[in-house]
Amino acid sequence: MTSSQDYTAQTLLDAYLDLHGLAPASQRWSEREFADNPPRALRYRRLIALLTAFGLPTSITMFEAGAFIGEDDSRYLDLIPELFNVDDESVATVTAISGDRAHERRFHLKPRDFSRLSYYFEGMLAYRVAVDRPLRFTSGYLAAPKLLHIGVAQMSEVNDGIRQDLRIIDGPLCRLISPESRSFSRQEMVDRYGYPVDDLQQIDGEWY
Repeated sequence: MTSSQDYTAQTLLDAYLDLHGLAPASQRWSEREFADNPPRALRYRRLIALLTAFGLPTSITMFEAGAFIGEDDSRYLDLIPELFNVDDESVATVTAISGDRAHERRFHLKPRDFSRLSYYFEGMLAYRVAVDRPLRFTSGYLAAPKLLHIGVAQMSEVNDGIRQDLRIIDGPLCRLISPESRSFSRQEMVDRYGYPVDDLQQIDGEWY
């Protein structure tokens, strides 16, 4: 969220990660699944509203697979020079193995190599989910002995650095979520997409 009034692709990504941190089995997410858990139900409804606003599948498995990324869609094709070094020669193919040595052939990526951006999105999102888990580690400490408090502060410092570096991942994910870098006001989200504005902090407090 770029401001208190702007709902962006980063808002959507954060909403997805927030729910995933509470309910890792994302293939089971549904209104019925969360019917007896108000905090998760609210997060799910907000995520669905955001997916709808950005014109993305409300099927979580389709979203995670990047199924919304069209191979011939100019909106995504135009992103390729922004997201990738088209002169990259880091990709290698093993051509032979002799003894304990592998012989490689390196090559430039070709246009057809970029035709499945959905694979890129799926892998980057899976990595983002995996990295998000340790970032939540310190959230379990509401109080701690003095020495452990020092340790928690050190963990938090490391996590702050990781969060800064995660811009390398979040940037491309958000560009693929919304190639046009769309944003929505809070009022627009509520009026057009049914974004629930219930007090999440209060609901969390009452539940937990």
